[in-house]
Amino acid sequence: MIQHTCPNCGARLDVPDQYAGQTVKCGGCGAATLCPMDSCPPSIPVVLVEGFAPPPPPVQEGSKSQAIVSLVLAILAFACVGPLASIPAVILGHFALSNINKGKMPADARGLAVAGLVLGYINIAFVIILMLVLPAIMLPALSRAREAARRSSCQNNLKQMGLVYKMFANESKGQKYPHLSGTPGQLMSVKTEIYPEFLTDGNVLICPSMPDVGKWRDRKEEAIDDEAYFYLGYAVSGDSDVAAFCNAYKERMAKGQPLDGDLEVPQGTGSSGGSLIYQLREGVERFFITDIGNPAGAAMMQSKIPILIERPENHMPKGGNVLFMDGHVEFIKYDGTHWPMTDRTMNALKELDAMGK
Repeated sequence: MIQHTCPNCGARLDVPDQYAGQTVKCGGCGAATLCPMDSCPPSIPVVLVEGFAPPPPPVQEGSKSQAIVSLVLAILAFACVGPLASIPAVILGHFALSNINKGKMPADARGLAVAGLVLGYINIAFVIILMLVLPAIMLPALSRAREAARRSSCQNNLKQMGLVYKMFANESKGQKYPHLSGTPGQLMSVKTEIYPEFLTDGNVLICPSMPDVGKWRDRKEEAIDDEAYFYLGYAVSGDSDVAAFCNAYKERMAKGQPLDGDLEVPQGTGSSGGSLIYQLREGVERFFITDIGNPAGAAMMQSKIPILIERPENHMPKGGNVLFMDGHVEFIKYDGTHWPMTDRTMNALKELDAMGK
């Protein structure tokens, strides 16, 4: 048995011989002490002075720099830089906290480091949320902008067609517009009358907003059809005129008669309440004038007689561009109140279109 004195509390310890030269624990104060190889005189006890602590490791001057830089970068991230500053701010903030815990940096730098971390993480979260929300905000606006561009392109196409029909009328007998196709259900002018002499690119008759617009790029002649626009070839100015035209059209198609000249309809159902639906030609508007004393009446009437009527499904919100005799093009919403975008007229034209299916 080795007799040993605890250097911390002075207690006398009896340590078995097998623990000679090993570190043992004092049963009195619990302090760890090194057991000698054999018995030795009692050592001088070590008494700790109250309030005394070992001096802290020396801190290098300027060691708060990581925490300070972290906070500055986090503030700059909110000012203008964004994630380019917030990510380094978070990284430096973690390094600063690690150095503080290791005693390599003064404890009063912890507040700076924590502030840099918090602001950095808030900025990163803000950027992530903005990236998720911004597309939801911008996509509808971009969609509306694209649709507005396509609608404008569609209007330009119709204005070109207005020039085509005007040039044809100026050279035709009686200044008539092209004949309506004799193929049942094909509500478009006769292809050979306008292509390619007056119309060189059939794609002008294809609306850019159509879902399958790409398939027409190399099919210019086939595009001269009613895929996008209805051409009646006759002067109509309201739902009743369209209804009378449709009845006469069906009768002509059933008998195999050509669509040439004015259409005879029951008295009171024709243009201006007469018995005829007039074929489109320059000057046809005079048959619709009720006030012969108004010199501007003819021009006003030309702005109400459509030449090409677009299918309302091509655009969102529903509606279509309409080319009128005076050459102007107007987009009319399909709300049932503005002719020709009314249910009665659209359904009647689609019924005729279905005859060719």
